[in-house]
This record gives sequence, C-alpha cells and structure tokens, in this order.
Amino acid sequence: MTLSSDTNDDIGTKYMDSNDNLKDDDSMGKSPALAKFSRKKAAKVSYSSAAGKFKKAPDAPRRFKSAFIFFSIEKHAEIRENLKNSGQKKTSLQTTNVAKMVSEAWKGLNKEEREVWEGMARRDRARYEVEVANYKGPWKVPAKRLKKPKGAPKKPTSAFLCFSNKRRVETMRSNPNLSQARISALLSKMWNEAPEEVRDTYIKQELFKRENYKKAIAAWRENEKLEKTKERAEREAEALAKVAE
Repeated sequence: MTLSSDTNDDIGTKYMDSNDNLKDDDSMGKSPALAKFSRKKAAKVSYSSAAGKFKKAPDAPRRFKSAFIFFSIEKHAEIRENLKNSGQKKTSLQTTNVAKMVSEAWKGLNKEEREVWEGMARRDRARYEVEVANYKGPWKVPAKRLKKPKGAPKKPTSAFLCFSNKRRVETMRSNPNLSQARISALLSKMWNEAPEEVRDTYIKQELFKRENYKKAIAAWRENEKLEKTKERAEREAEALAKVAE
C-alpha cells in the first residue's frame, strides 16, 4: 500500500483512517475555507500544467500529515533498528517488508493509543490551515533550473579560458581584422600548440580552484538549507501557537 508523505502536495492525497480504511483526504471533513482553497488550487495546478512543467514552491506551507503517517515515521525507524539488532537478513530490512510491519502495528493499536496519533494529526492539520490562510506566495513554480542566487560561490574558470583571457587582448591587437569567432579559434589553436608545461600550469590552477569551490558550495548549500529549515520551523511554530490560543 502506498501512502502519501508530507512532501506530497497533490489534490486527493490518500490516508488511513481510524478503521484502517484507505480514503481521500477530502473525506476528512475539511473546513469551508480549506475546501475552497483546495478547489482553487486544483484549478491552478491543471491550468499551469498545460502551460509547462511546474513543481511545488519550496516556501509553500508543508502539507499536513495523517495519524498513520506520524505513527509510520516513528515506527519505521524503530522496526528497522530492532531488525538490525536482532541480526535479520537484508531482505527483512527492505522498505516493503518494514512497511507491512508498520501497518500491522498500526492495526494492533487500541483506541487510547491511536488517539495520541490522531491528536497529532489534528494539530498538524490546524497548523496547515493557519499557514494556508497567511501564505501569500505562489504554490507552483516553473520546474526549470533557476539562476544561481546572489552570494553563491562562483565556479572557477577553466584552464583554457584562463589561458585565452590572458592572451585575448594581445591577440586582438595583433589581428585587428579578425572577428571574435576567428579570434577564439586562433586562441584554441594556441592552447593546443602550447608547451605541455604551460598547459599543466593552468590545469593545476583550475584543479586547485575547483577543490576549493566544491568545499565552498557545499558549505553554502548547507547554510541555505539550515536557513530554510529554520524559517519553516518558525512559521510552523507560529501557526501552532495560534492554533493553541
């Protein structure tokens, strides 16, 4: 059985109810405001999809989880850890096998035990509704590669470009009648005919810069991820605080 996660933001997400039946989340009893929002969102998604490929906006509110998803997230890790400690074969640790065990554990919960997870799901749904009401940004953004944000480390110039940039002005002065395309072709020939020690110098410089770039971009991406996670956590905490009022 395939179940949705909080990253699935499609209309008509499935969830497991208190009677272990798989249902659409539309049957969970949406508030009028959220139901109206879902209808509008579905229309926007279908319209946008016709115009091109889109994906969920990264800053949009994170979809609420069902009680079973909350239970599954915690139980999944617990079952895997128990299987590893008991020396089970790798086949037992496969996601499908663990998922079956999680489902059986869910079915074995009594009413009081299940209410703990149902309460978490209700609070998370209320949090989502508050975030939806306050969110002003887009829900879908074009699924094309975005330009690198300002402040991100720049990729190092290749060995050939460093070589040609150093000689381009001089080459243009020596050949004033040549077009830029012919100048580039001439520089390429100069690179190919340059002594091996000259090319090695530029190649080593490029490799050194690329190693530094890899470290810098990894640190920058990690920092961006932490900032986004922090911002989302603050928004969700603010929404939960309003729910508790």
